[in-house]
Amino acid sequence: WLRLDITNTDTRPRRLILDIAQPLQDYIDAWWMIDDGTVREWHTGDRRPLSDRPFRYRAFALSLPLTPDQSGTLLIRFSSHDGLYDALPLTLSSDAAFFKRNDAESLGFGFYYGAITILLLYNLIVGLVTRERNFVLYSVYLFFFLSWNLAFRGYLGISLLADYPTLNNMAVAVLSCGLFFSLVAFTQGFLNLRQTLPLTGRLLWGLSALLLIPTGLAVMDVYATTFAVLIPIAVVILLVVLYAGARASLRGSVSARIFLLAWTLLIGAVFAYY
Repeated sequence: WLRLDITNTDTRPRRLILDIAQPLQDYIDAWWMIDDGTVREWHTGDRRPLSDRPFRYRAFALSLPLTPDQSGTLLIRFSSHDGLYDALPLTLSSDAAFFKRNDAESLGFGFYYGAITILLLYNLIVGLVTRERNFVLYSVYLFFFLSWNLAFRGYLGISLLADYPTLNNMAVAVLSCGLFFSLVAFTQGFLNLRQTLPLTGRLLWGLSALLLIPTGLAVMDVYATTFAVLIPIAVVILLVVLYAGARASLRGSVSARIFLLAWTLLIGAVFAYY
């Protein structure tokens, strides 16, 4: 539960926006009670229809209007499908500041997703033309990374899967599993682990087979347990990928050094998030 007591000390009416910048929050029930007796309520969340959201926004935002010298109390209940809560950033700001921030964020994500899409298409075309498998494997990885990111950041929930909130939640988990499987496949090919580090290669394939467990749980919509199983497997996969890159680099492989340089920061960030 969250309670906010707000008073407008300005001489002008104000509309504040509470930005609940967590696209994966399952259920949000809110009541805005103004001292003149007016009560507004919202029942939303990423497991409820998009039409229940006050704004067509990738996360959730509540509009809190107040006239001069007026006070109000906001009560919010956050609840989860089956026990998993992600971090819950909250920002209270004017409506102008909220929309300005949202516009800048949308522009930034637009450039980001555009760059990933260009990389994906470039690698896919080069791979198909040259029949070089590593380009195709990298494009598959980028596909899963882009799709997962769109689901994780809430953009799938307001676009392709807007009418299917349960599928949107499944997509986050299923695409997470696909992301790690495609990483293993790319690592195997790029570092040629079958020839250079056969035991490490077999270990990675064995770990990737374990991803079938959280994938099955995700399809059954067992959300919290999916990540309880997936995260330990993913951490081990990331450690083994770093180990394989480091071993190949020490053997003098220039491409392995590039691989290690490129992936260390991303993998370190994933560790920090988990």
